[in-house]
Amino acid sequence: MTDIAELNALLEPEVESLGYRLVRVALVGGRSDPTLQIMAENPSTRQLDLSDCEKISRRLSEKLDAMEAEGRDLIEGGYRLEVSSPGIDRPLTRLADYDDWKGHEARVSLAEPLNGRKQFSGTLAGRAKAEQSMSPARTETTI
Repeated sequence: MTDIAELNALLEPEVESLGYRLVRVALVGGRSDPTLQIMAENPSTRQLDLSDCEKISRRLSEKLDAMEAEGRDLIEGGYRLEVSSPGIDRPLTRLADYDDWKGHEARVSLAEPLNGRKQFSGTLAGRAKAEQSMSPARTETTI
């Protein structure tokens, strides 16, 4: 099984060395059609253009191929590499994202229920220490 945390730790320095910030690493598509999805952004624009995606893709392909040649194949079998900008439905993956996107509408899904709910929608109110606050409709919920 592919260890996403290990992939993230391996790929993040490569992305950062090019001047970008890694947003998310995900392996989707199951065994029949696995795709390694990399979301990254330019810290100054929060976007990527096609040439940015190309630079990141080439760097990560070289790194993953070199690891495979060394016998450290982190993804079993063949897969596709997909590099993209977070886009309009940007996932919030770091605590700082909750401050950066304060005032914006968001949907948050929790792994474990909070007060019987796993899904929250509302306006991000930033974070206090390690908590995230949202203001759905007329009440405020701290997640």
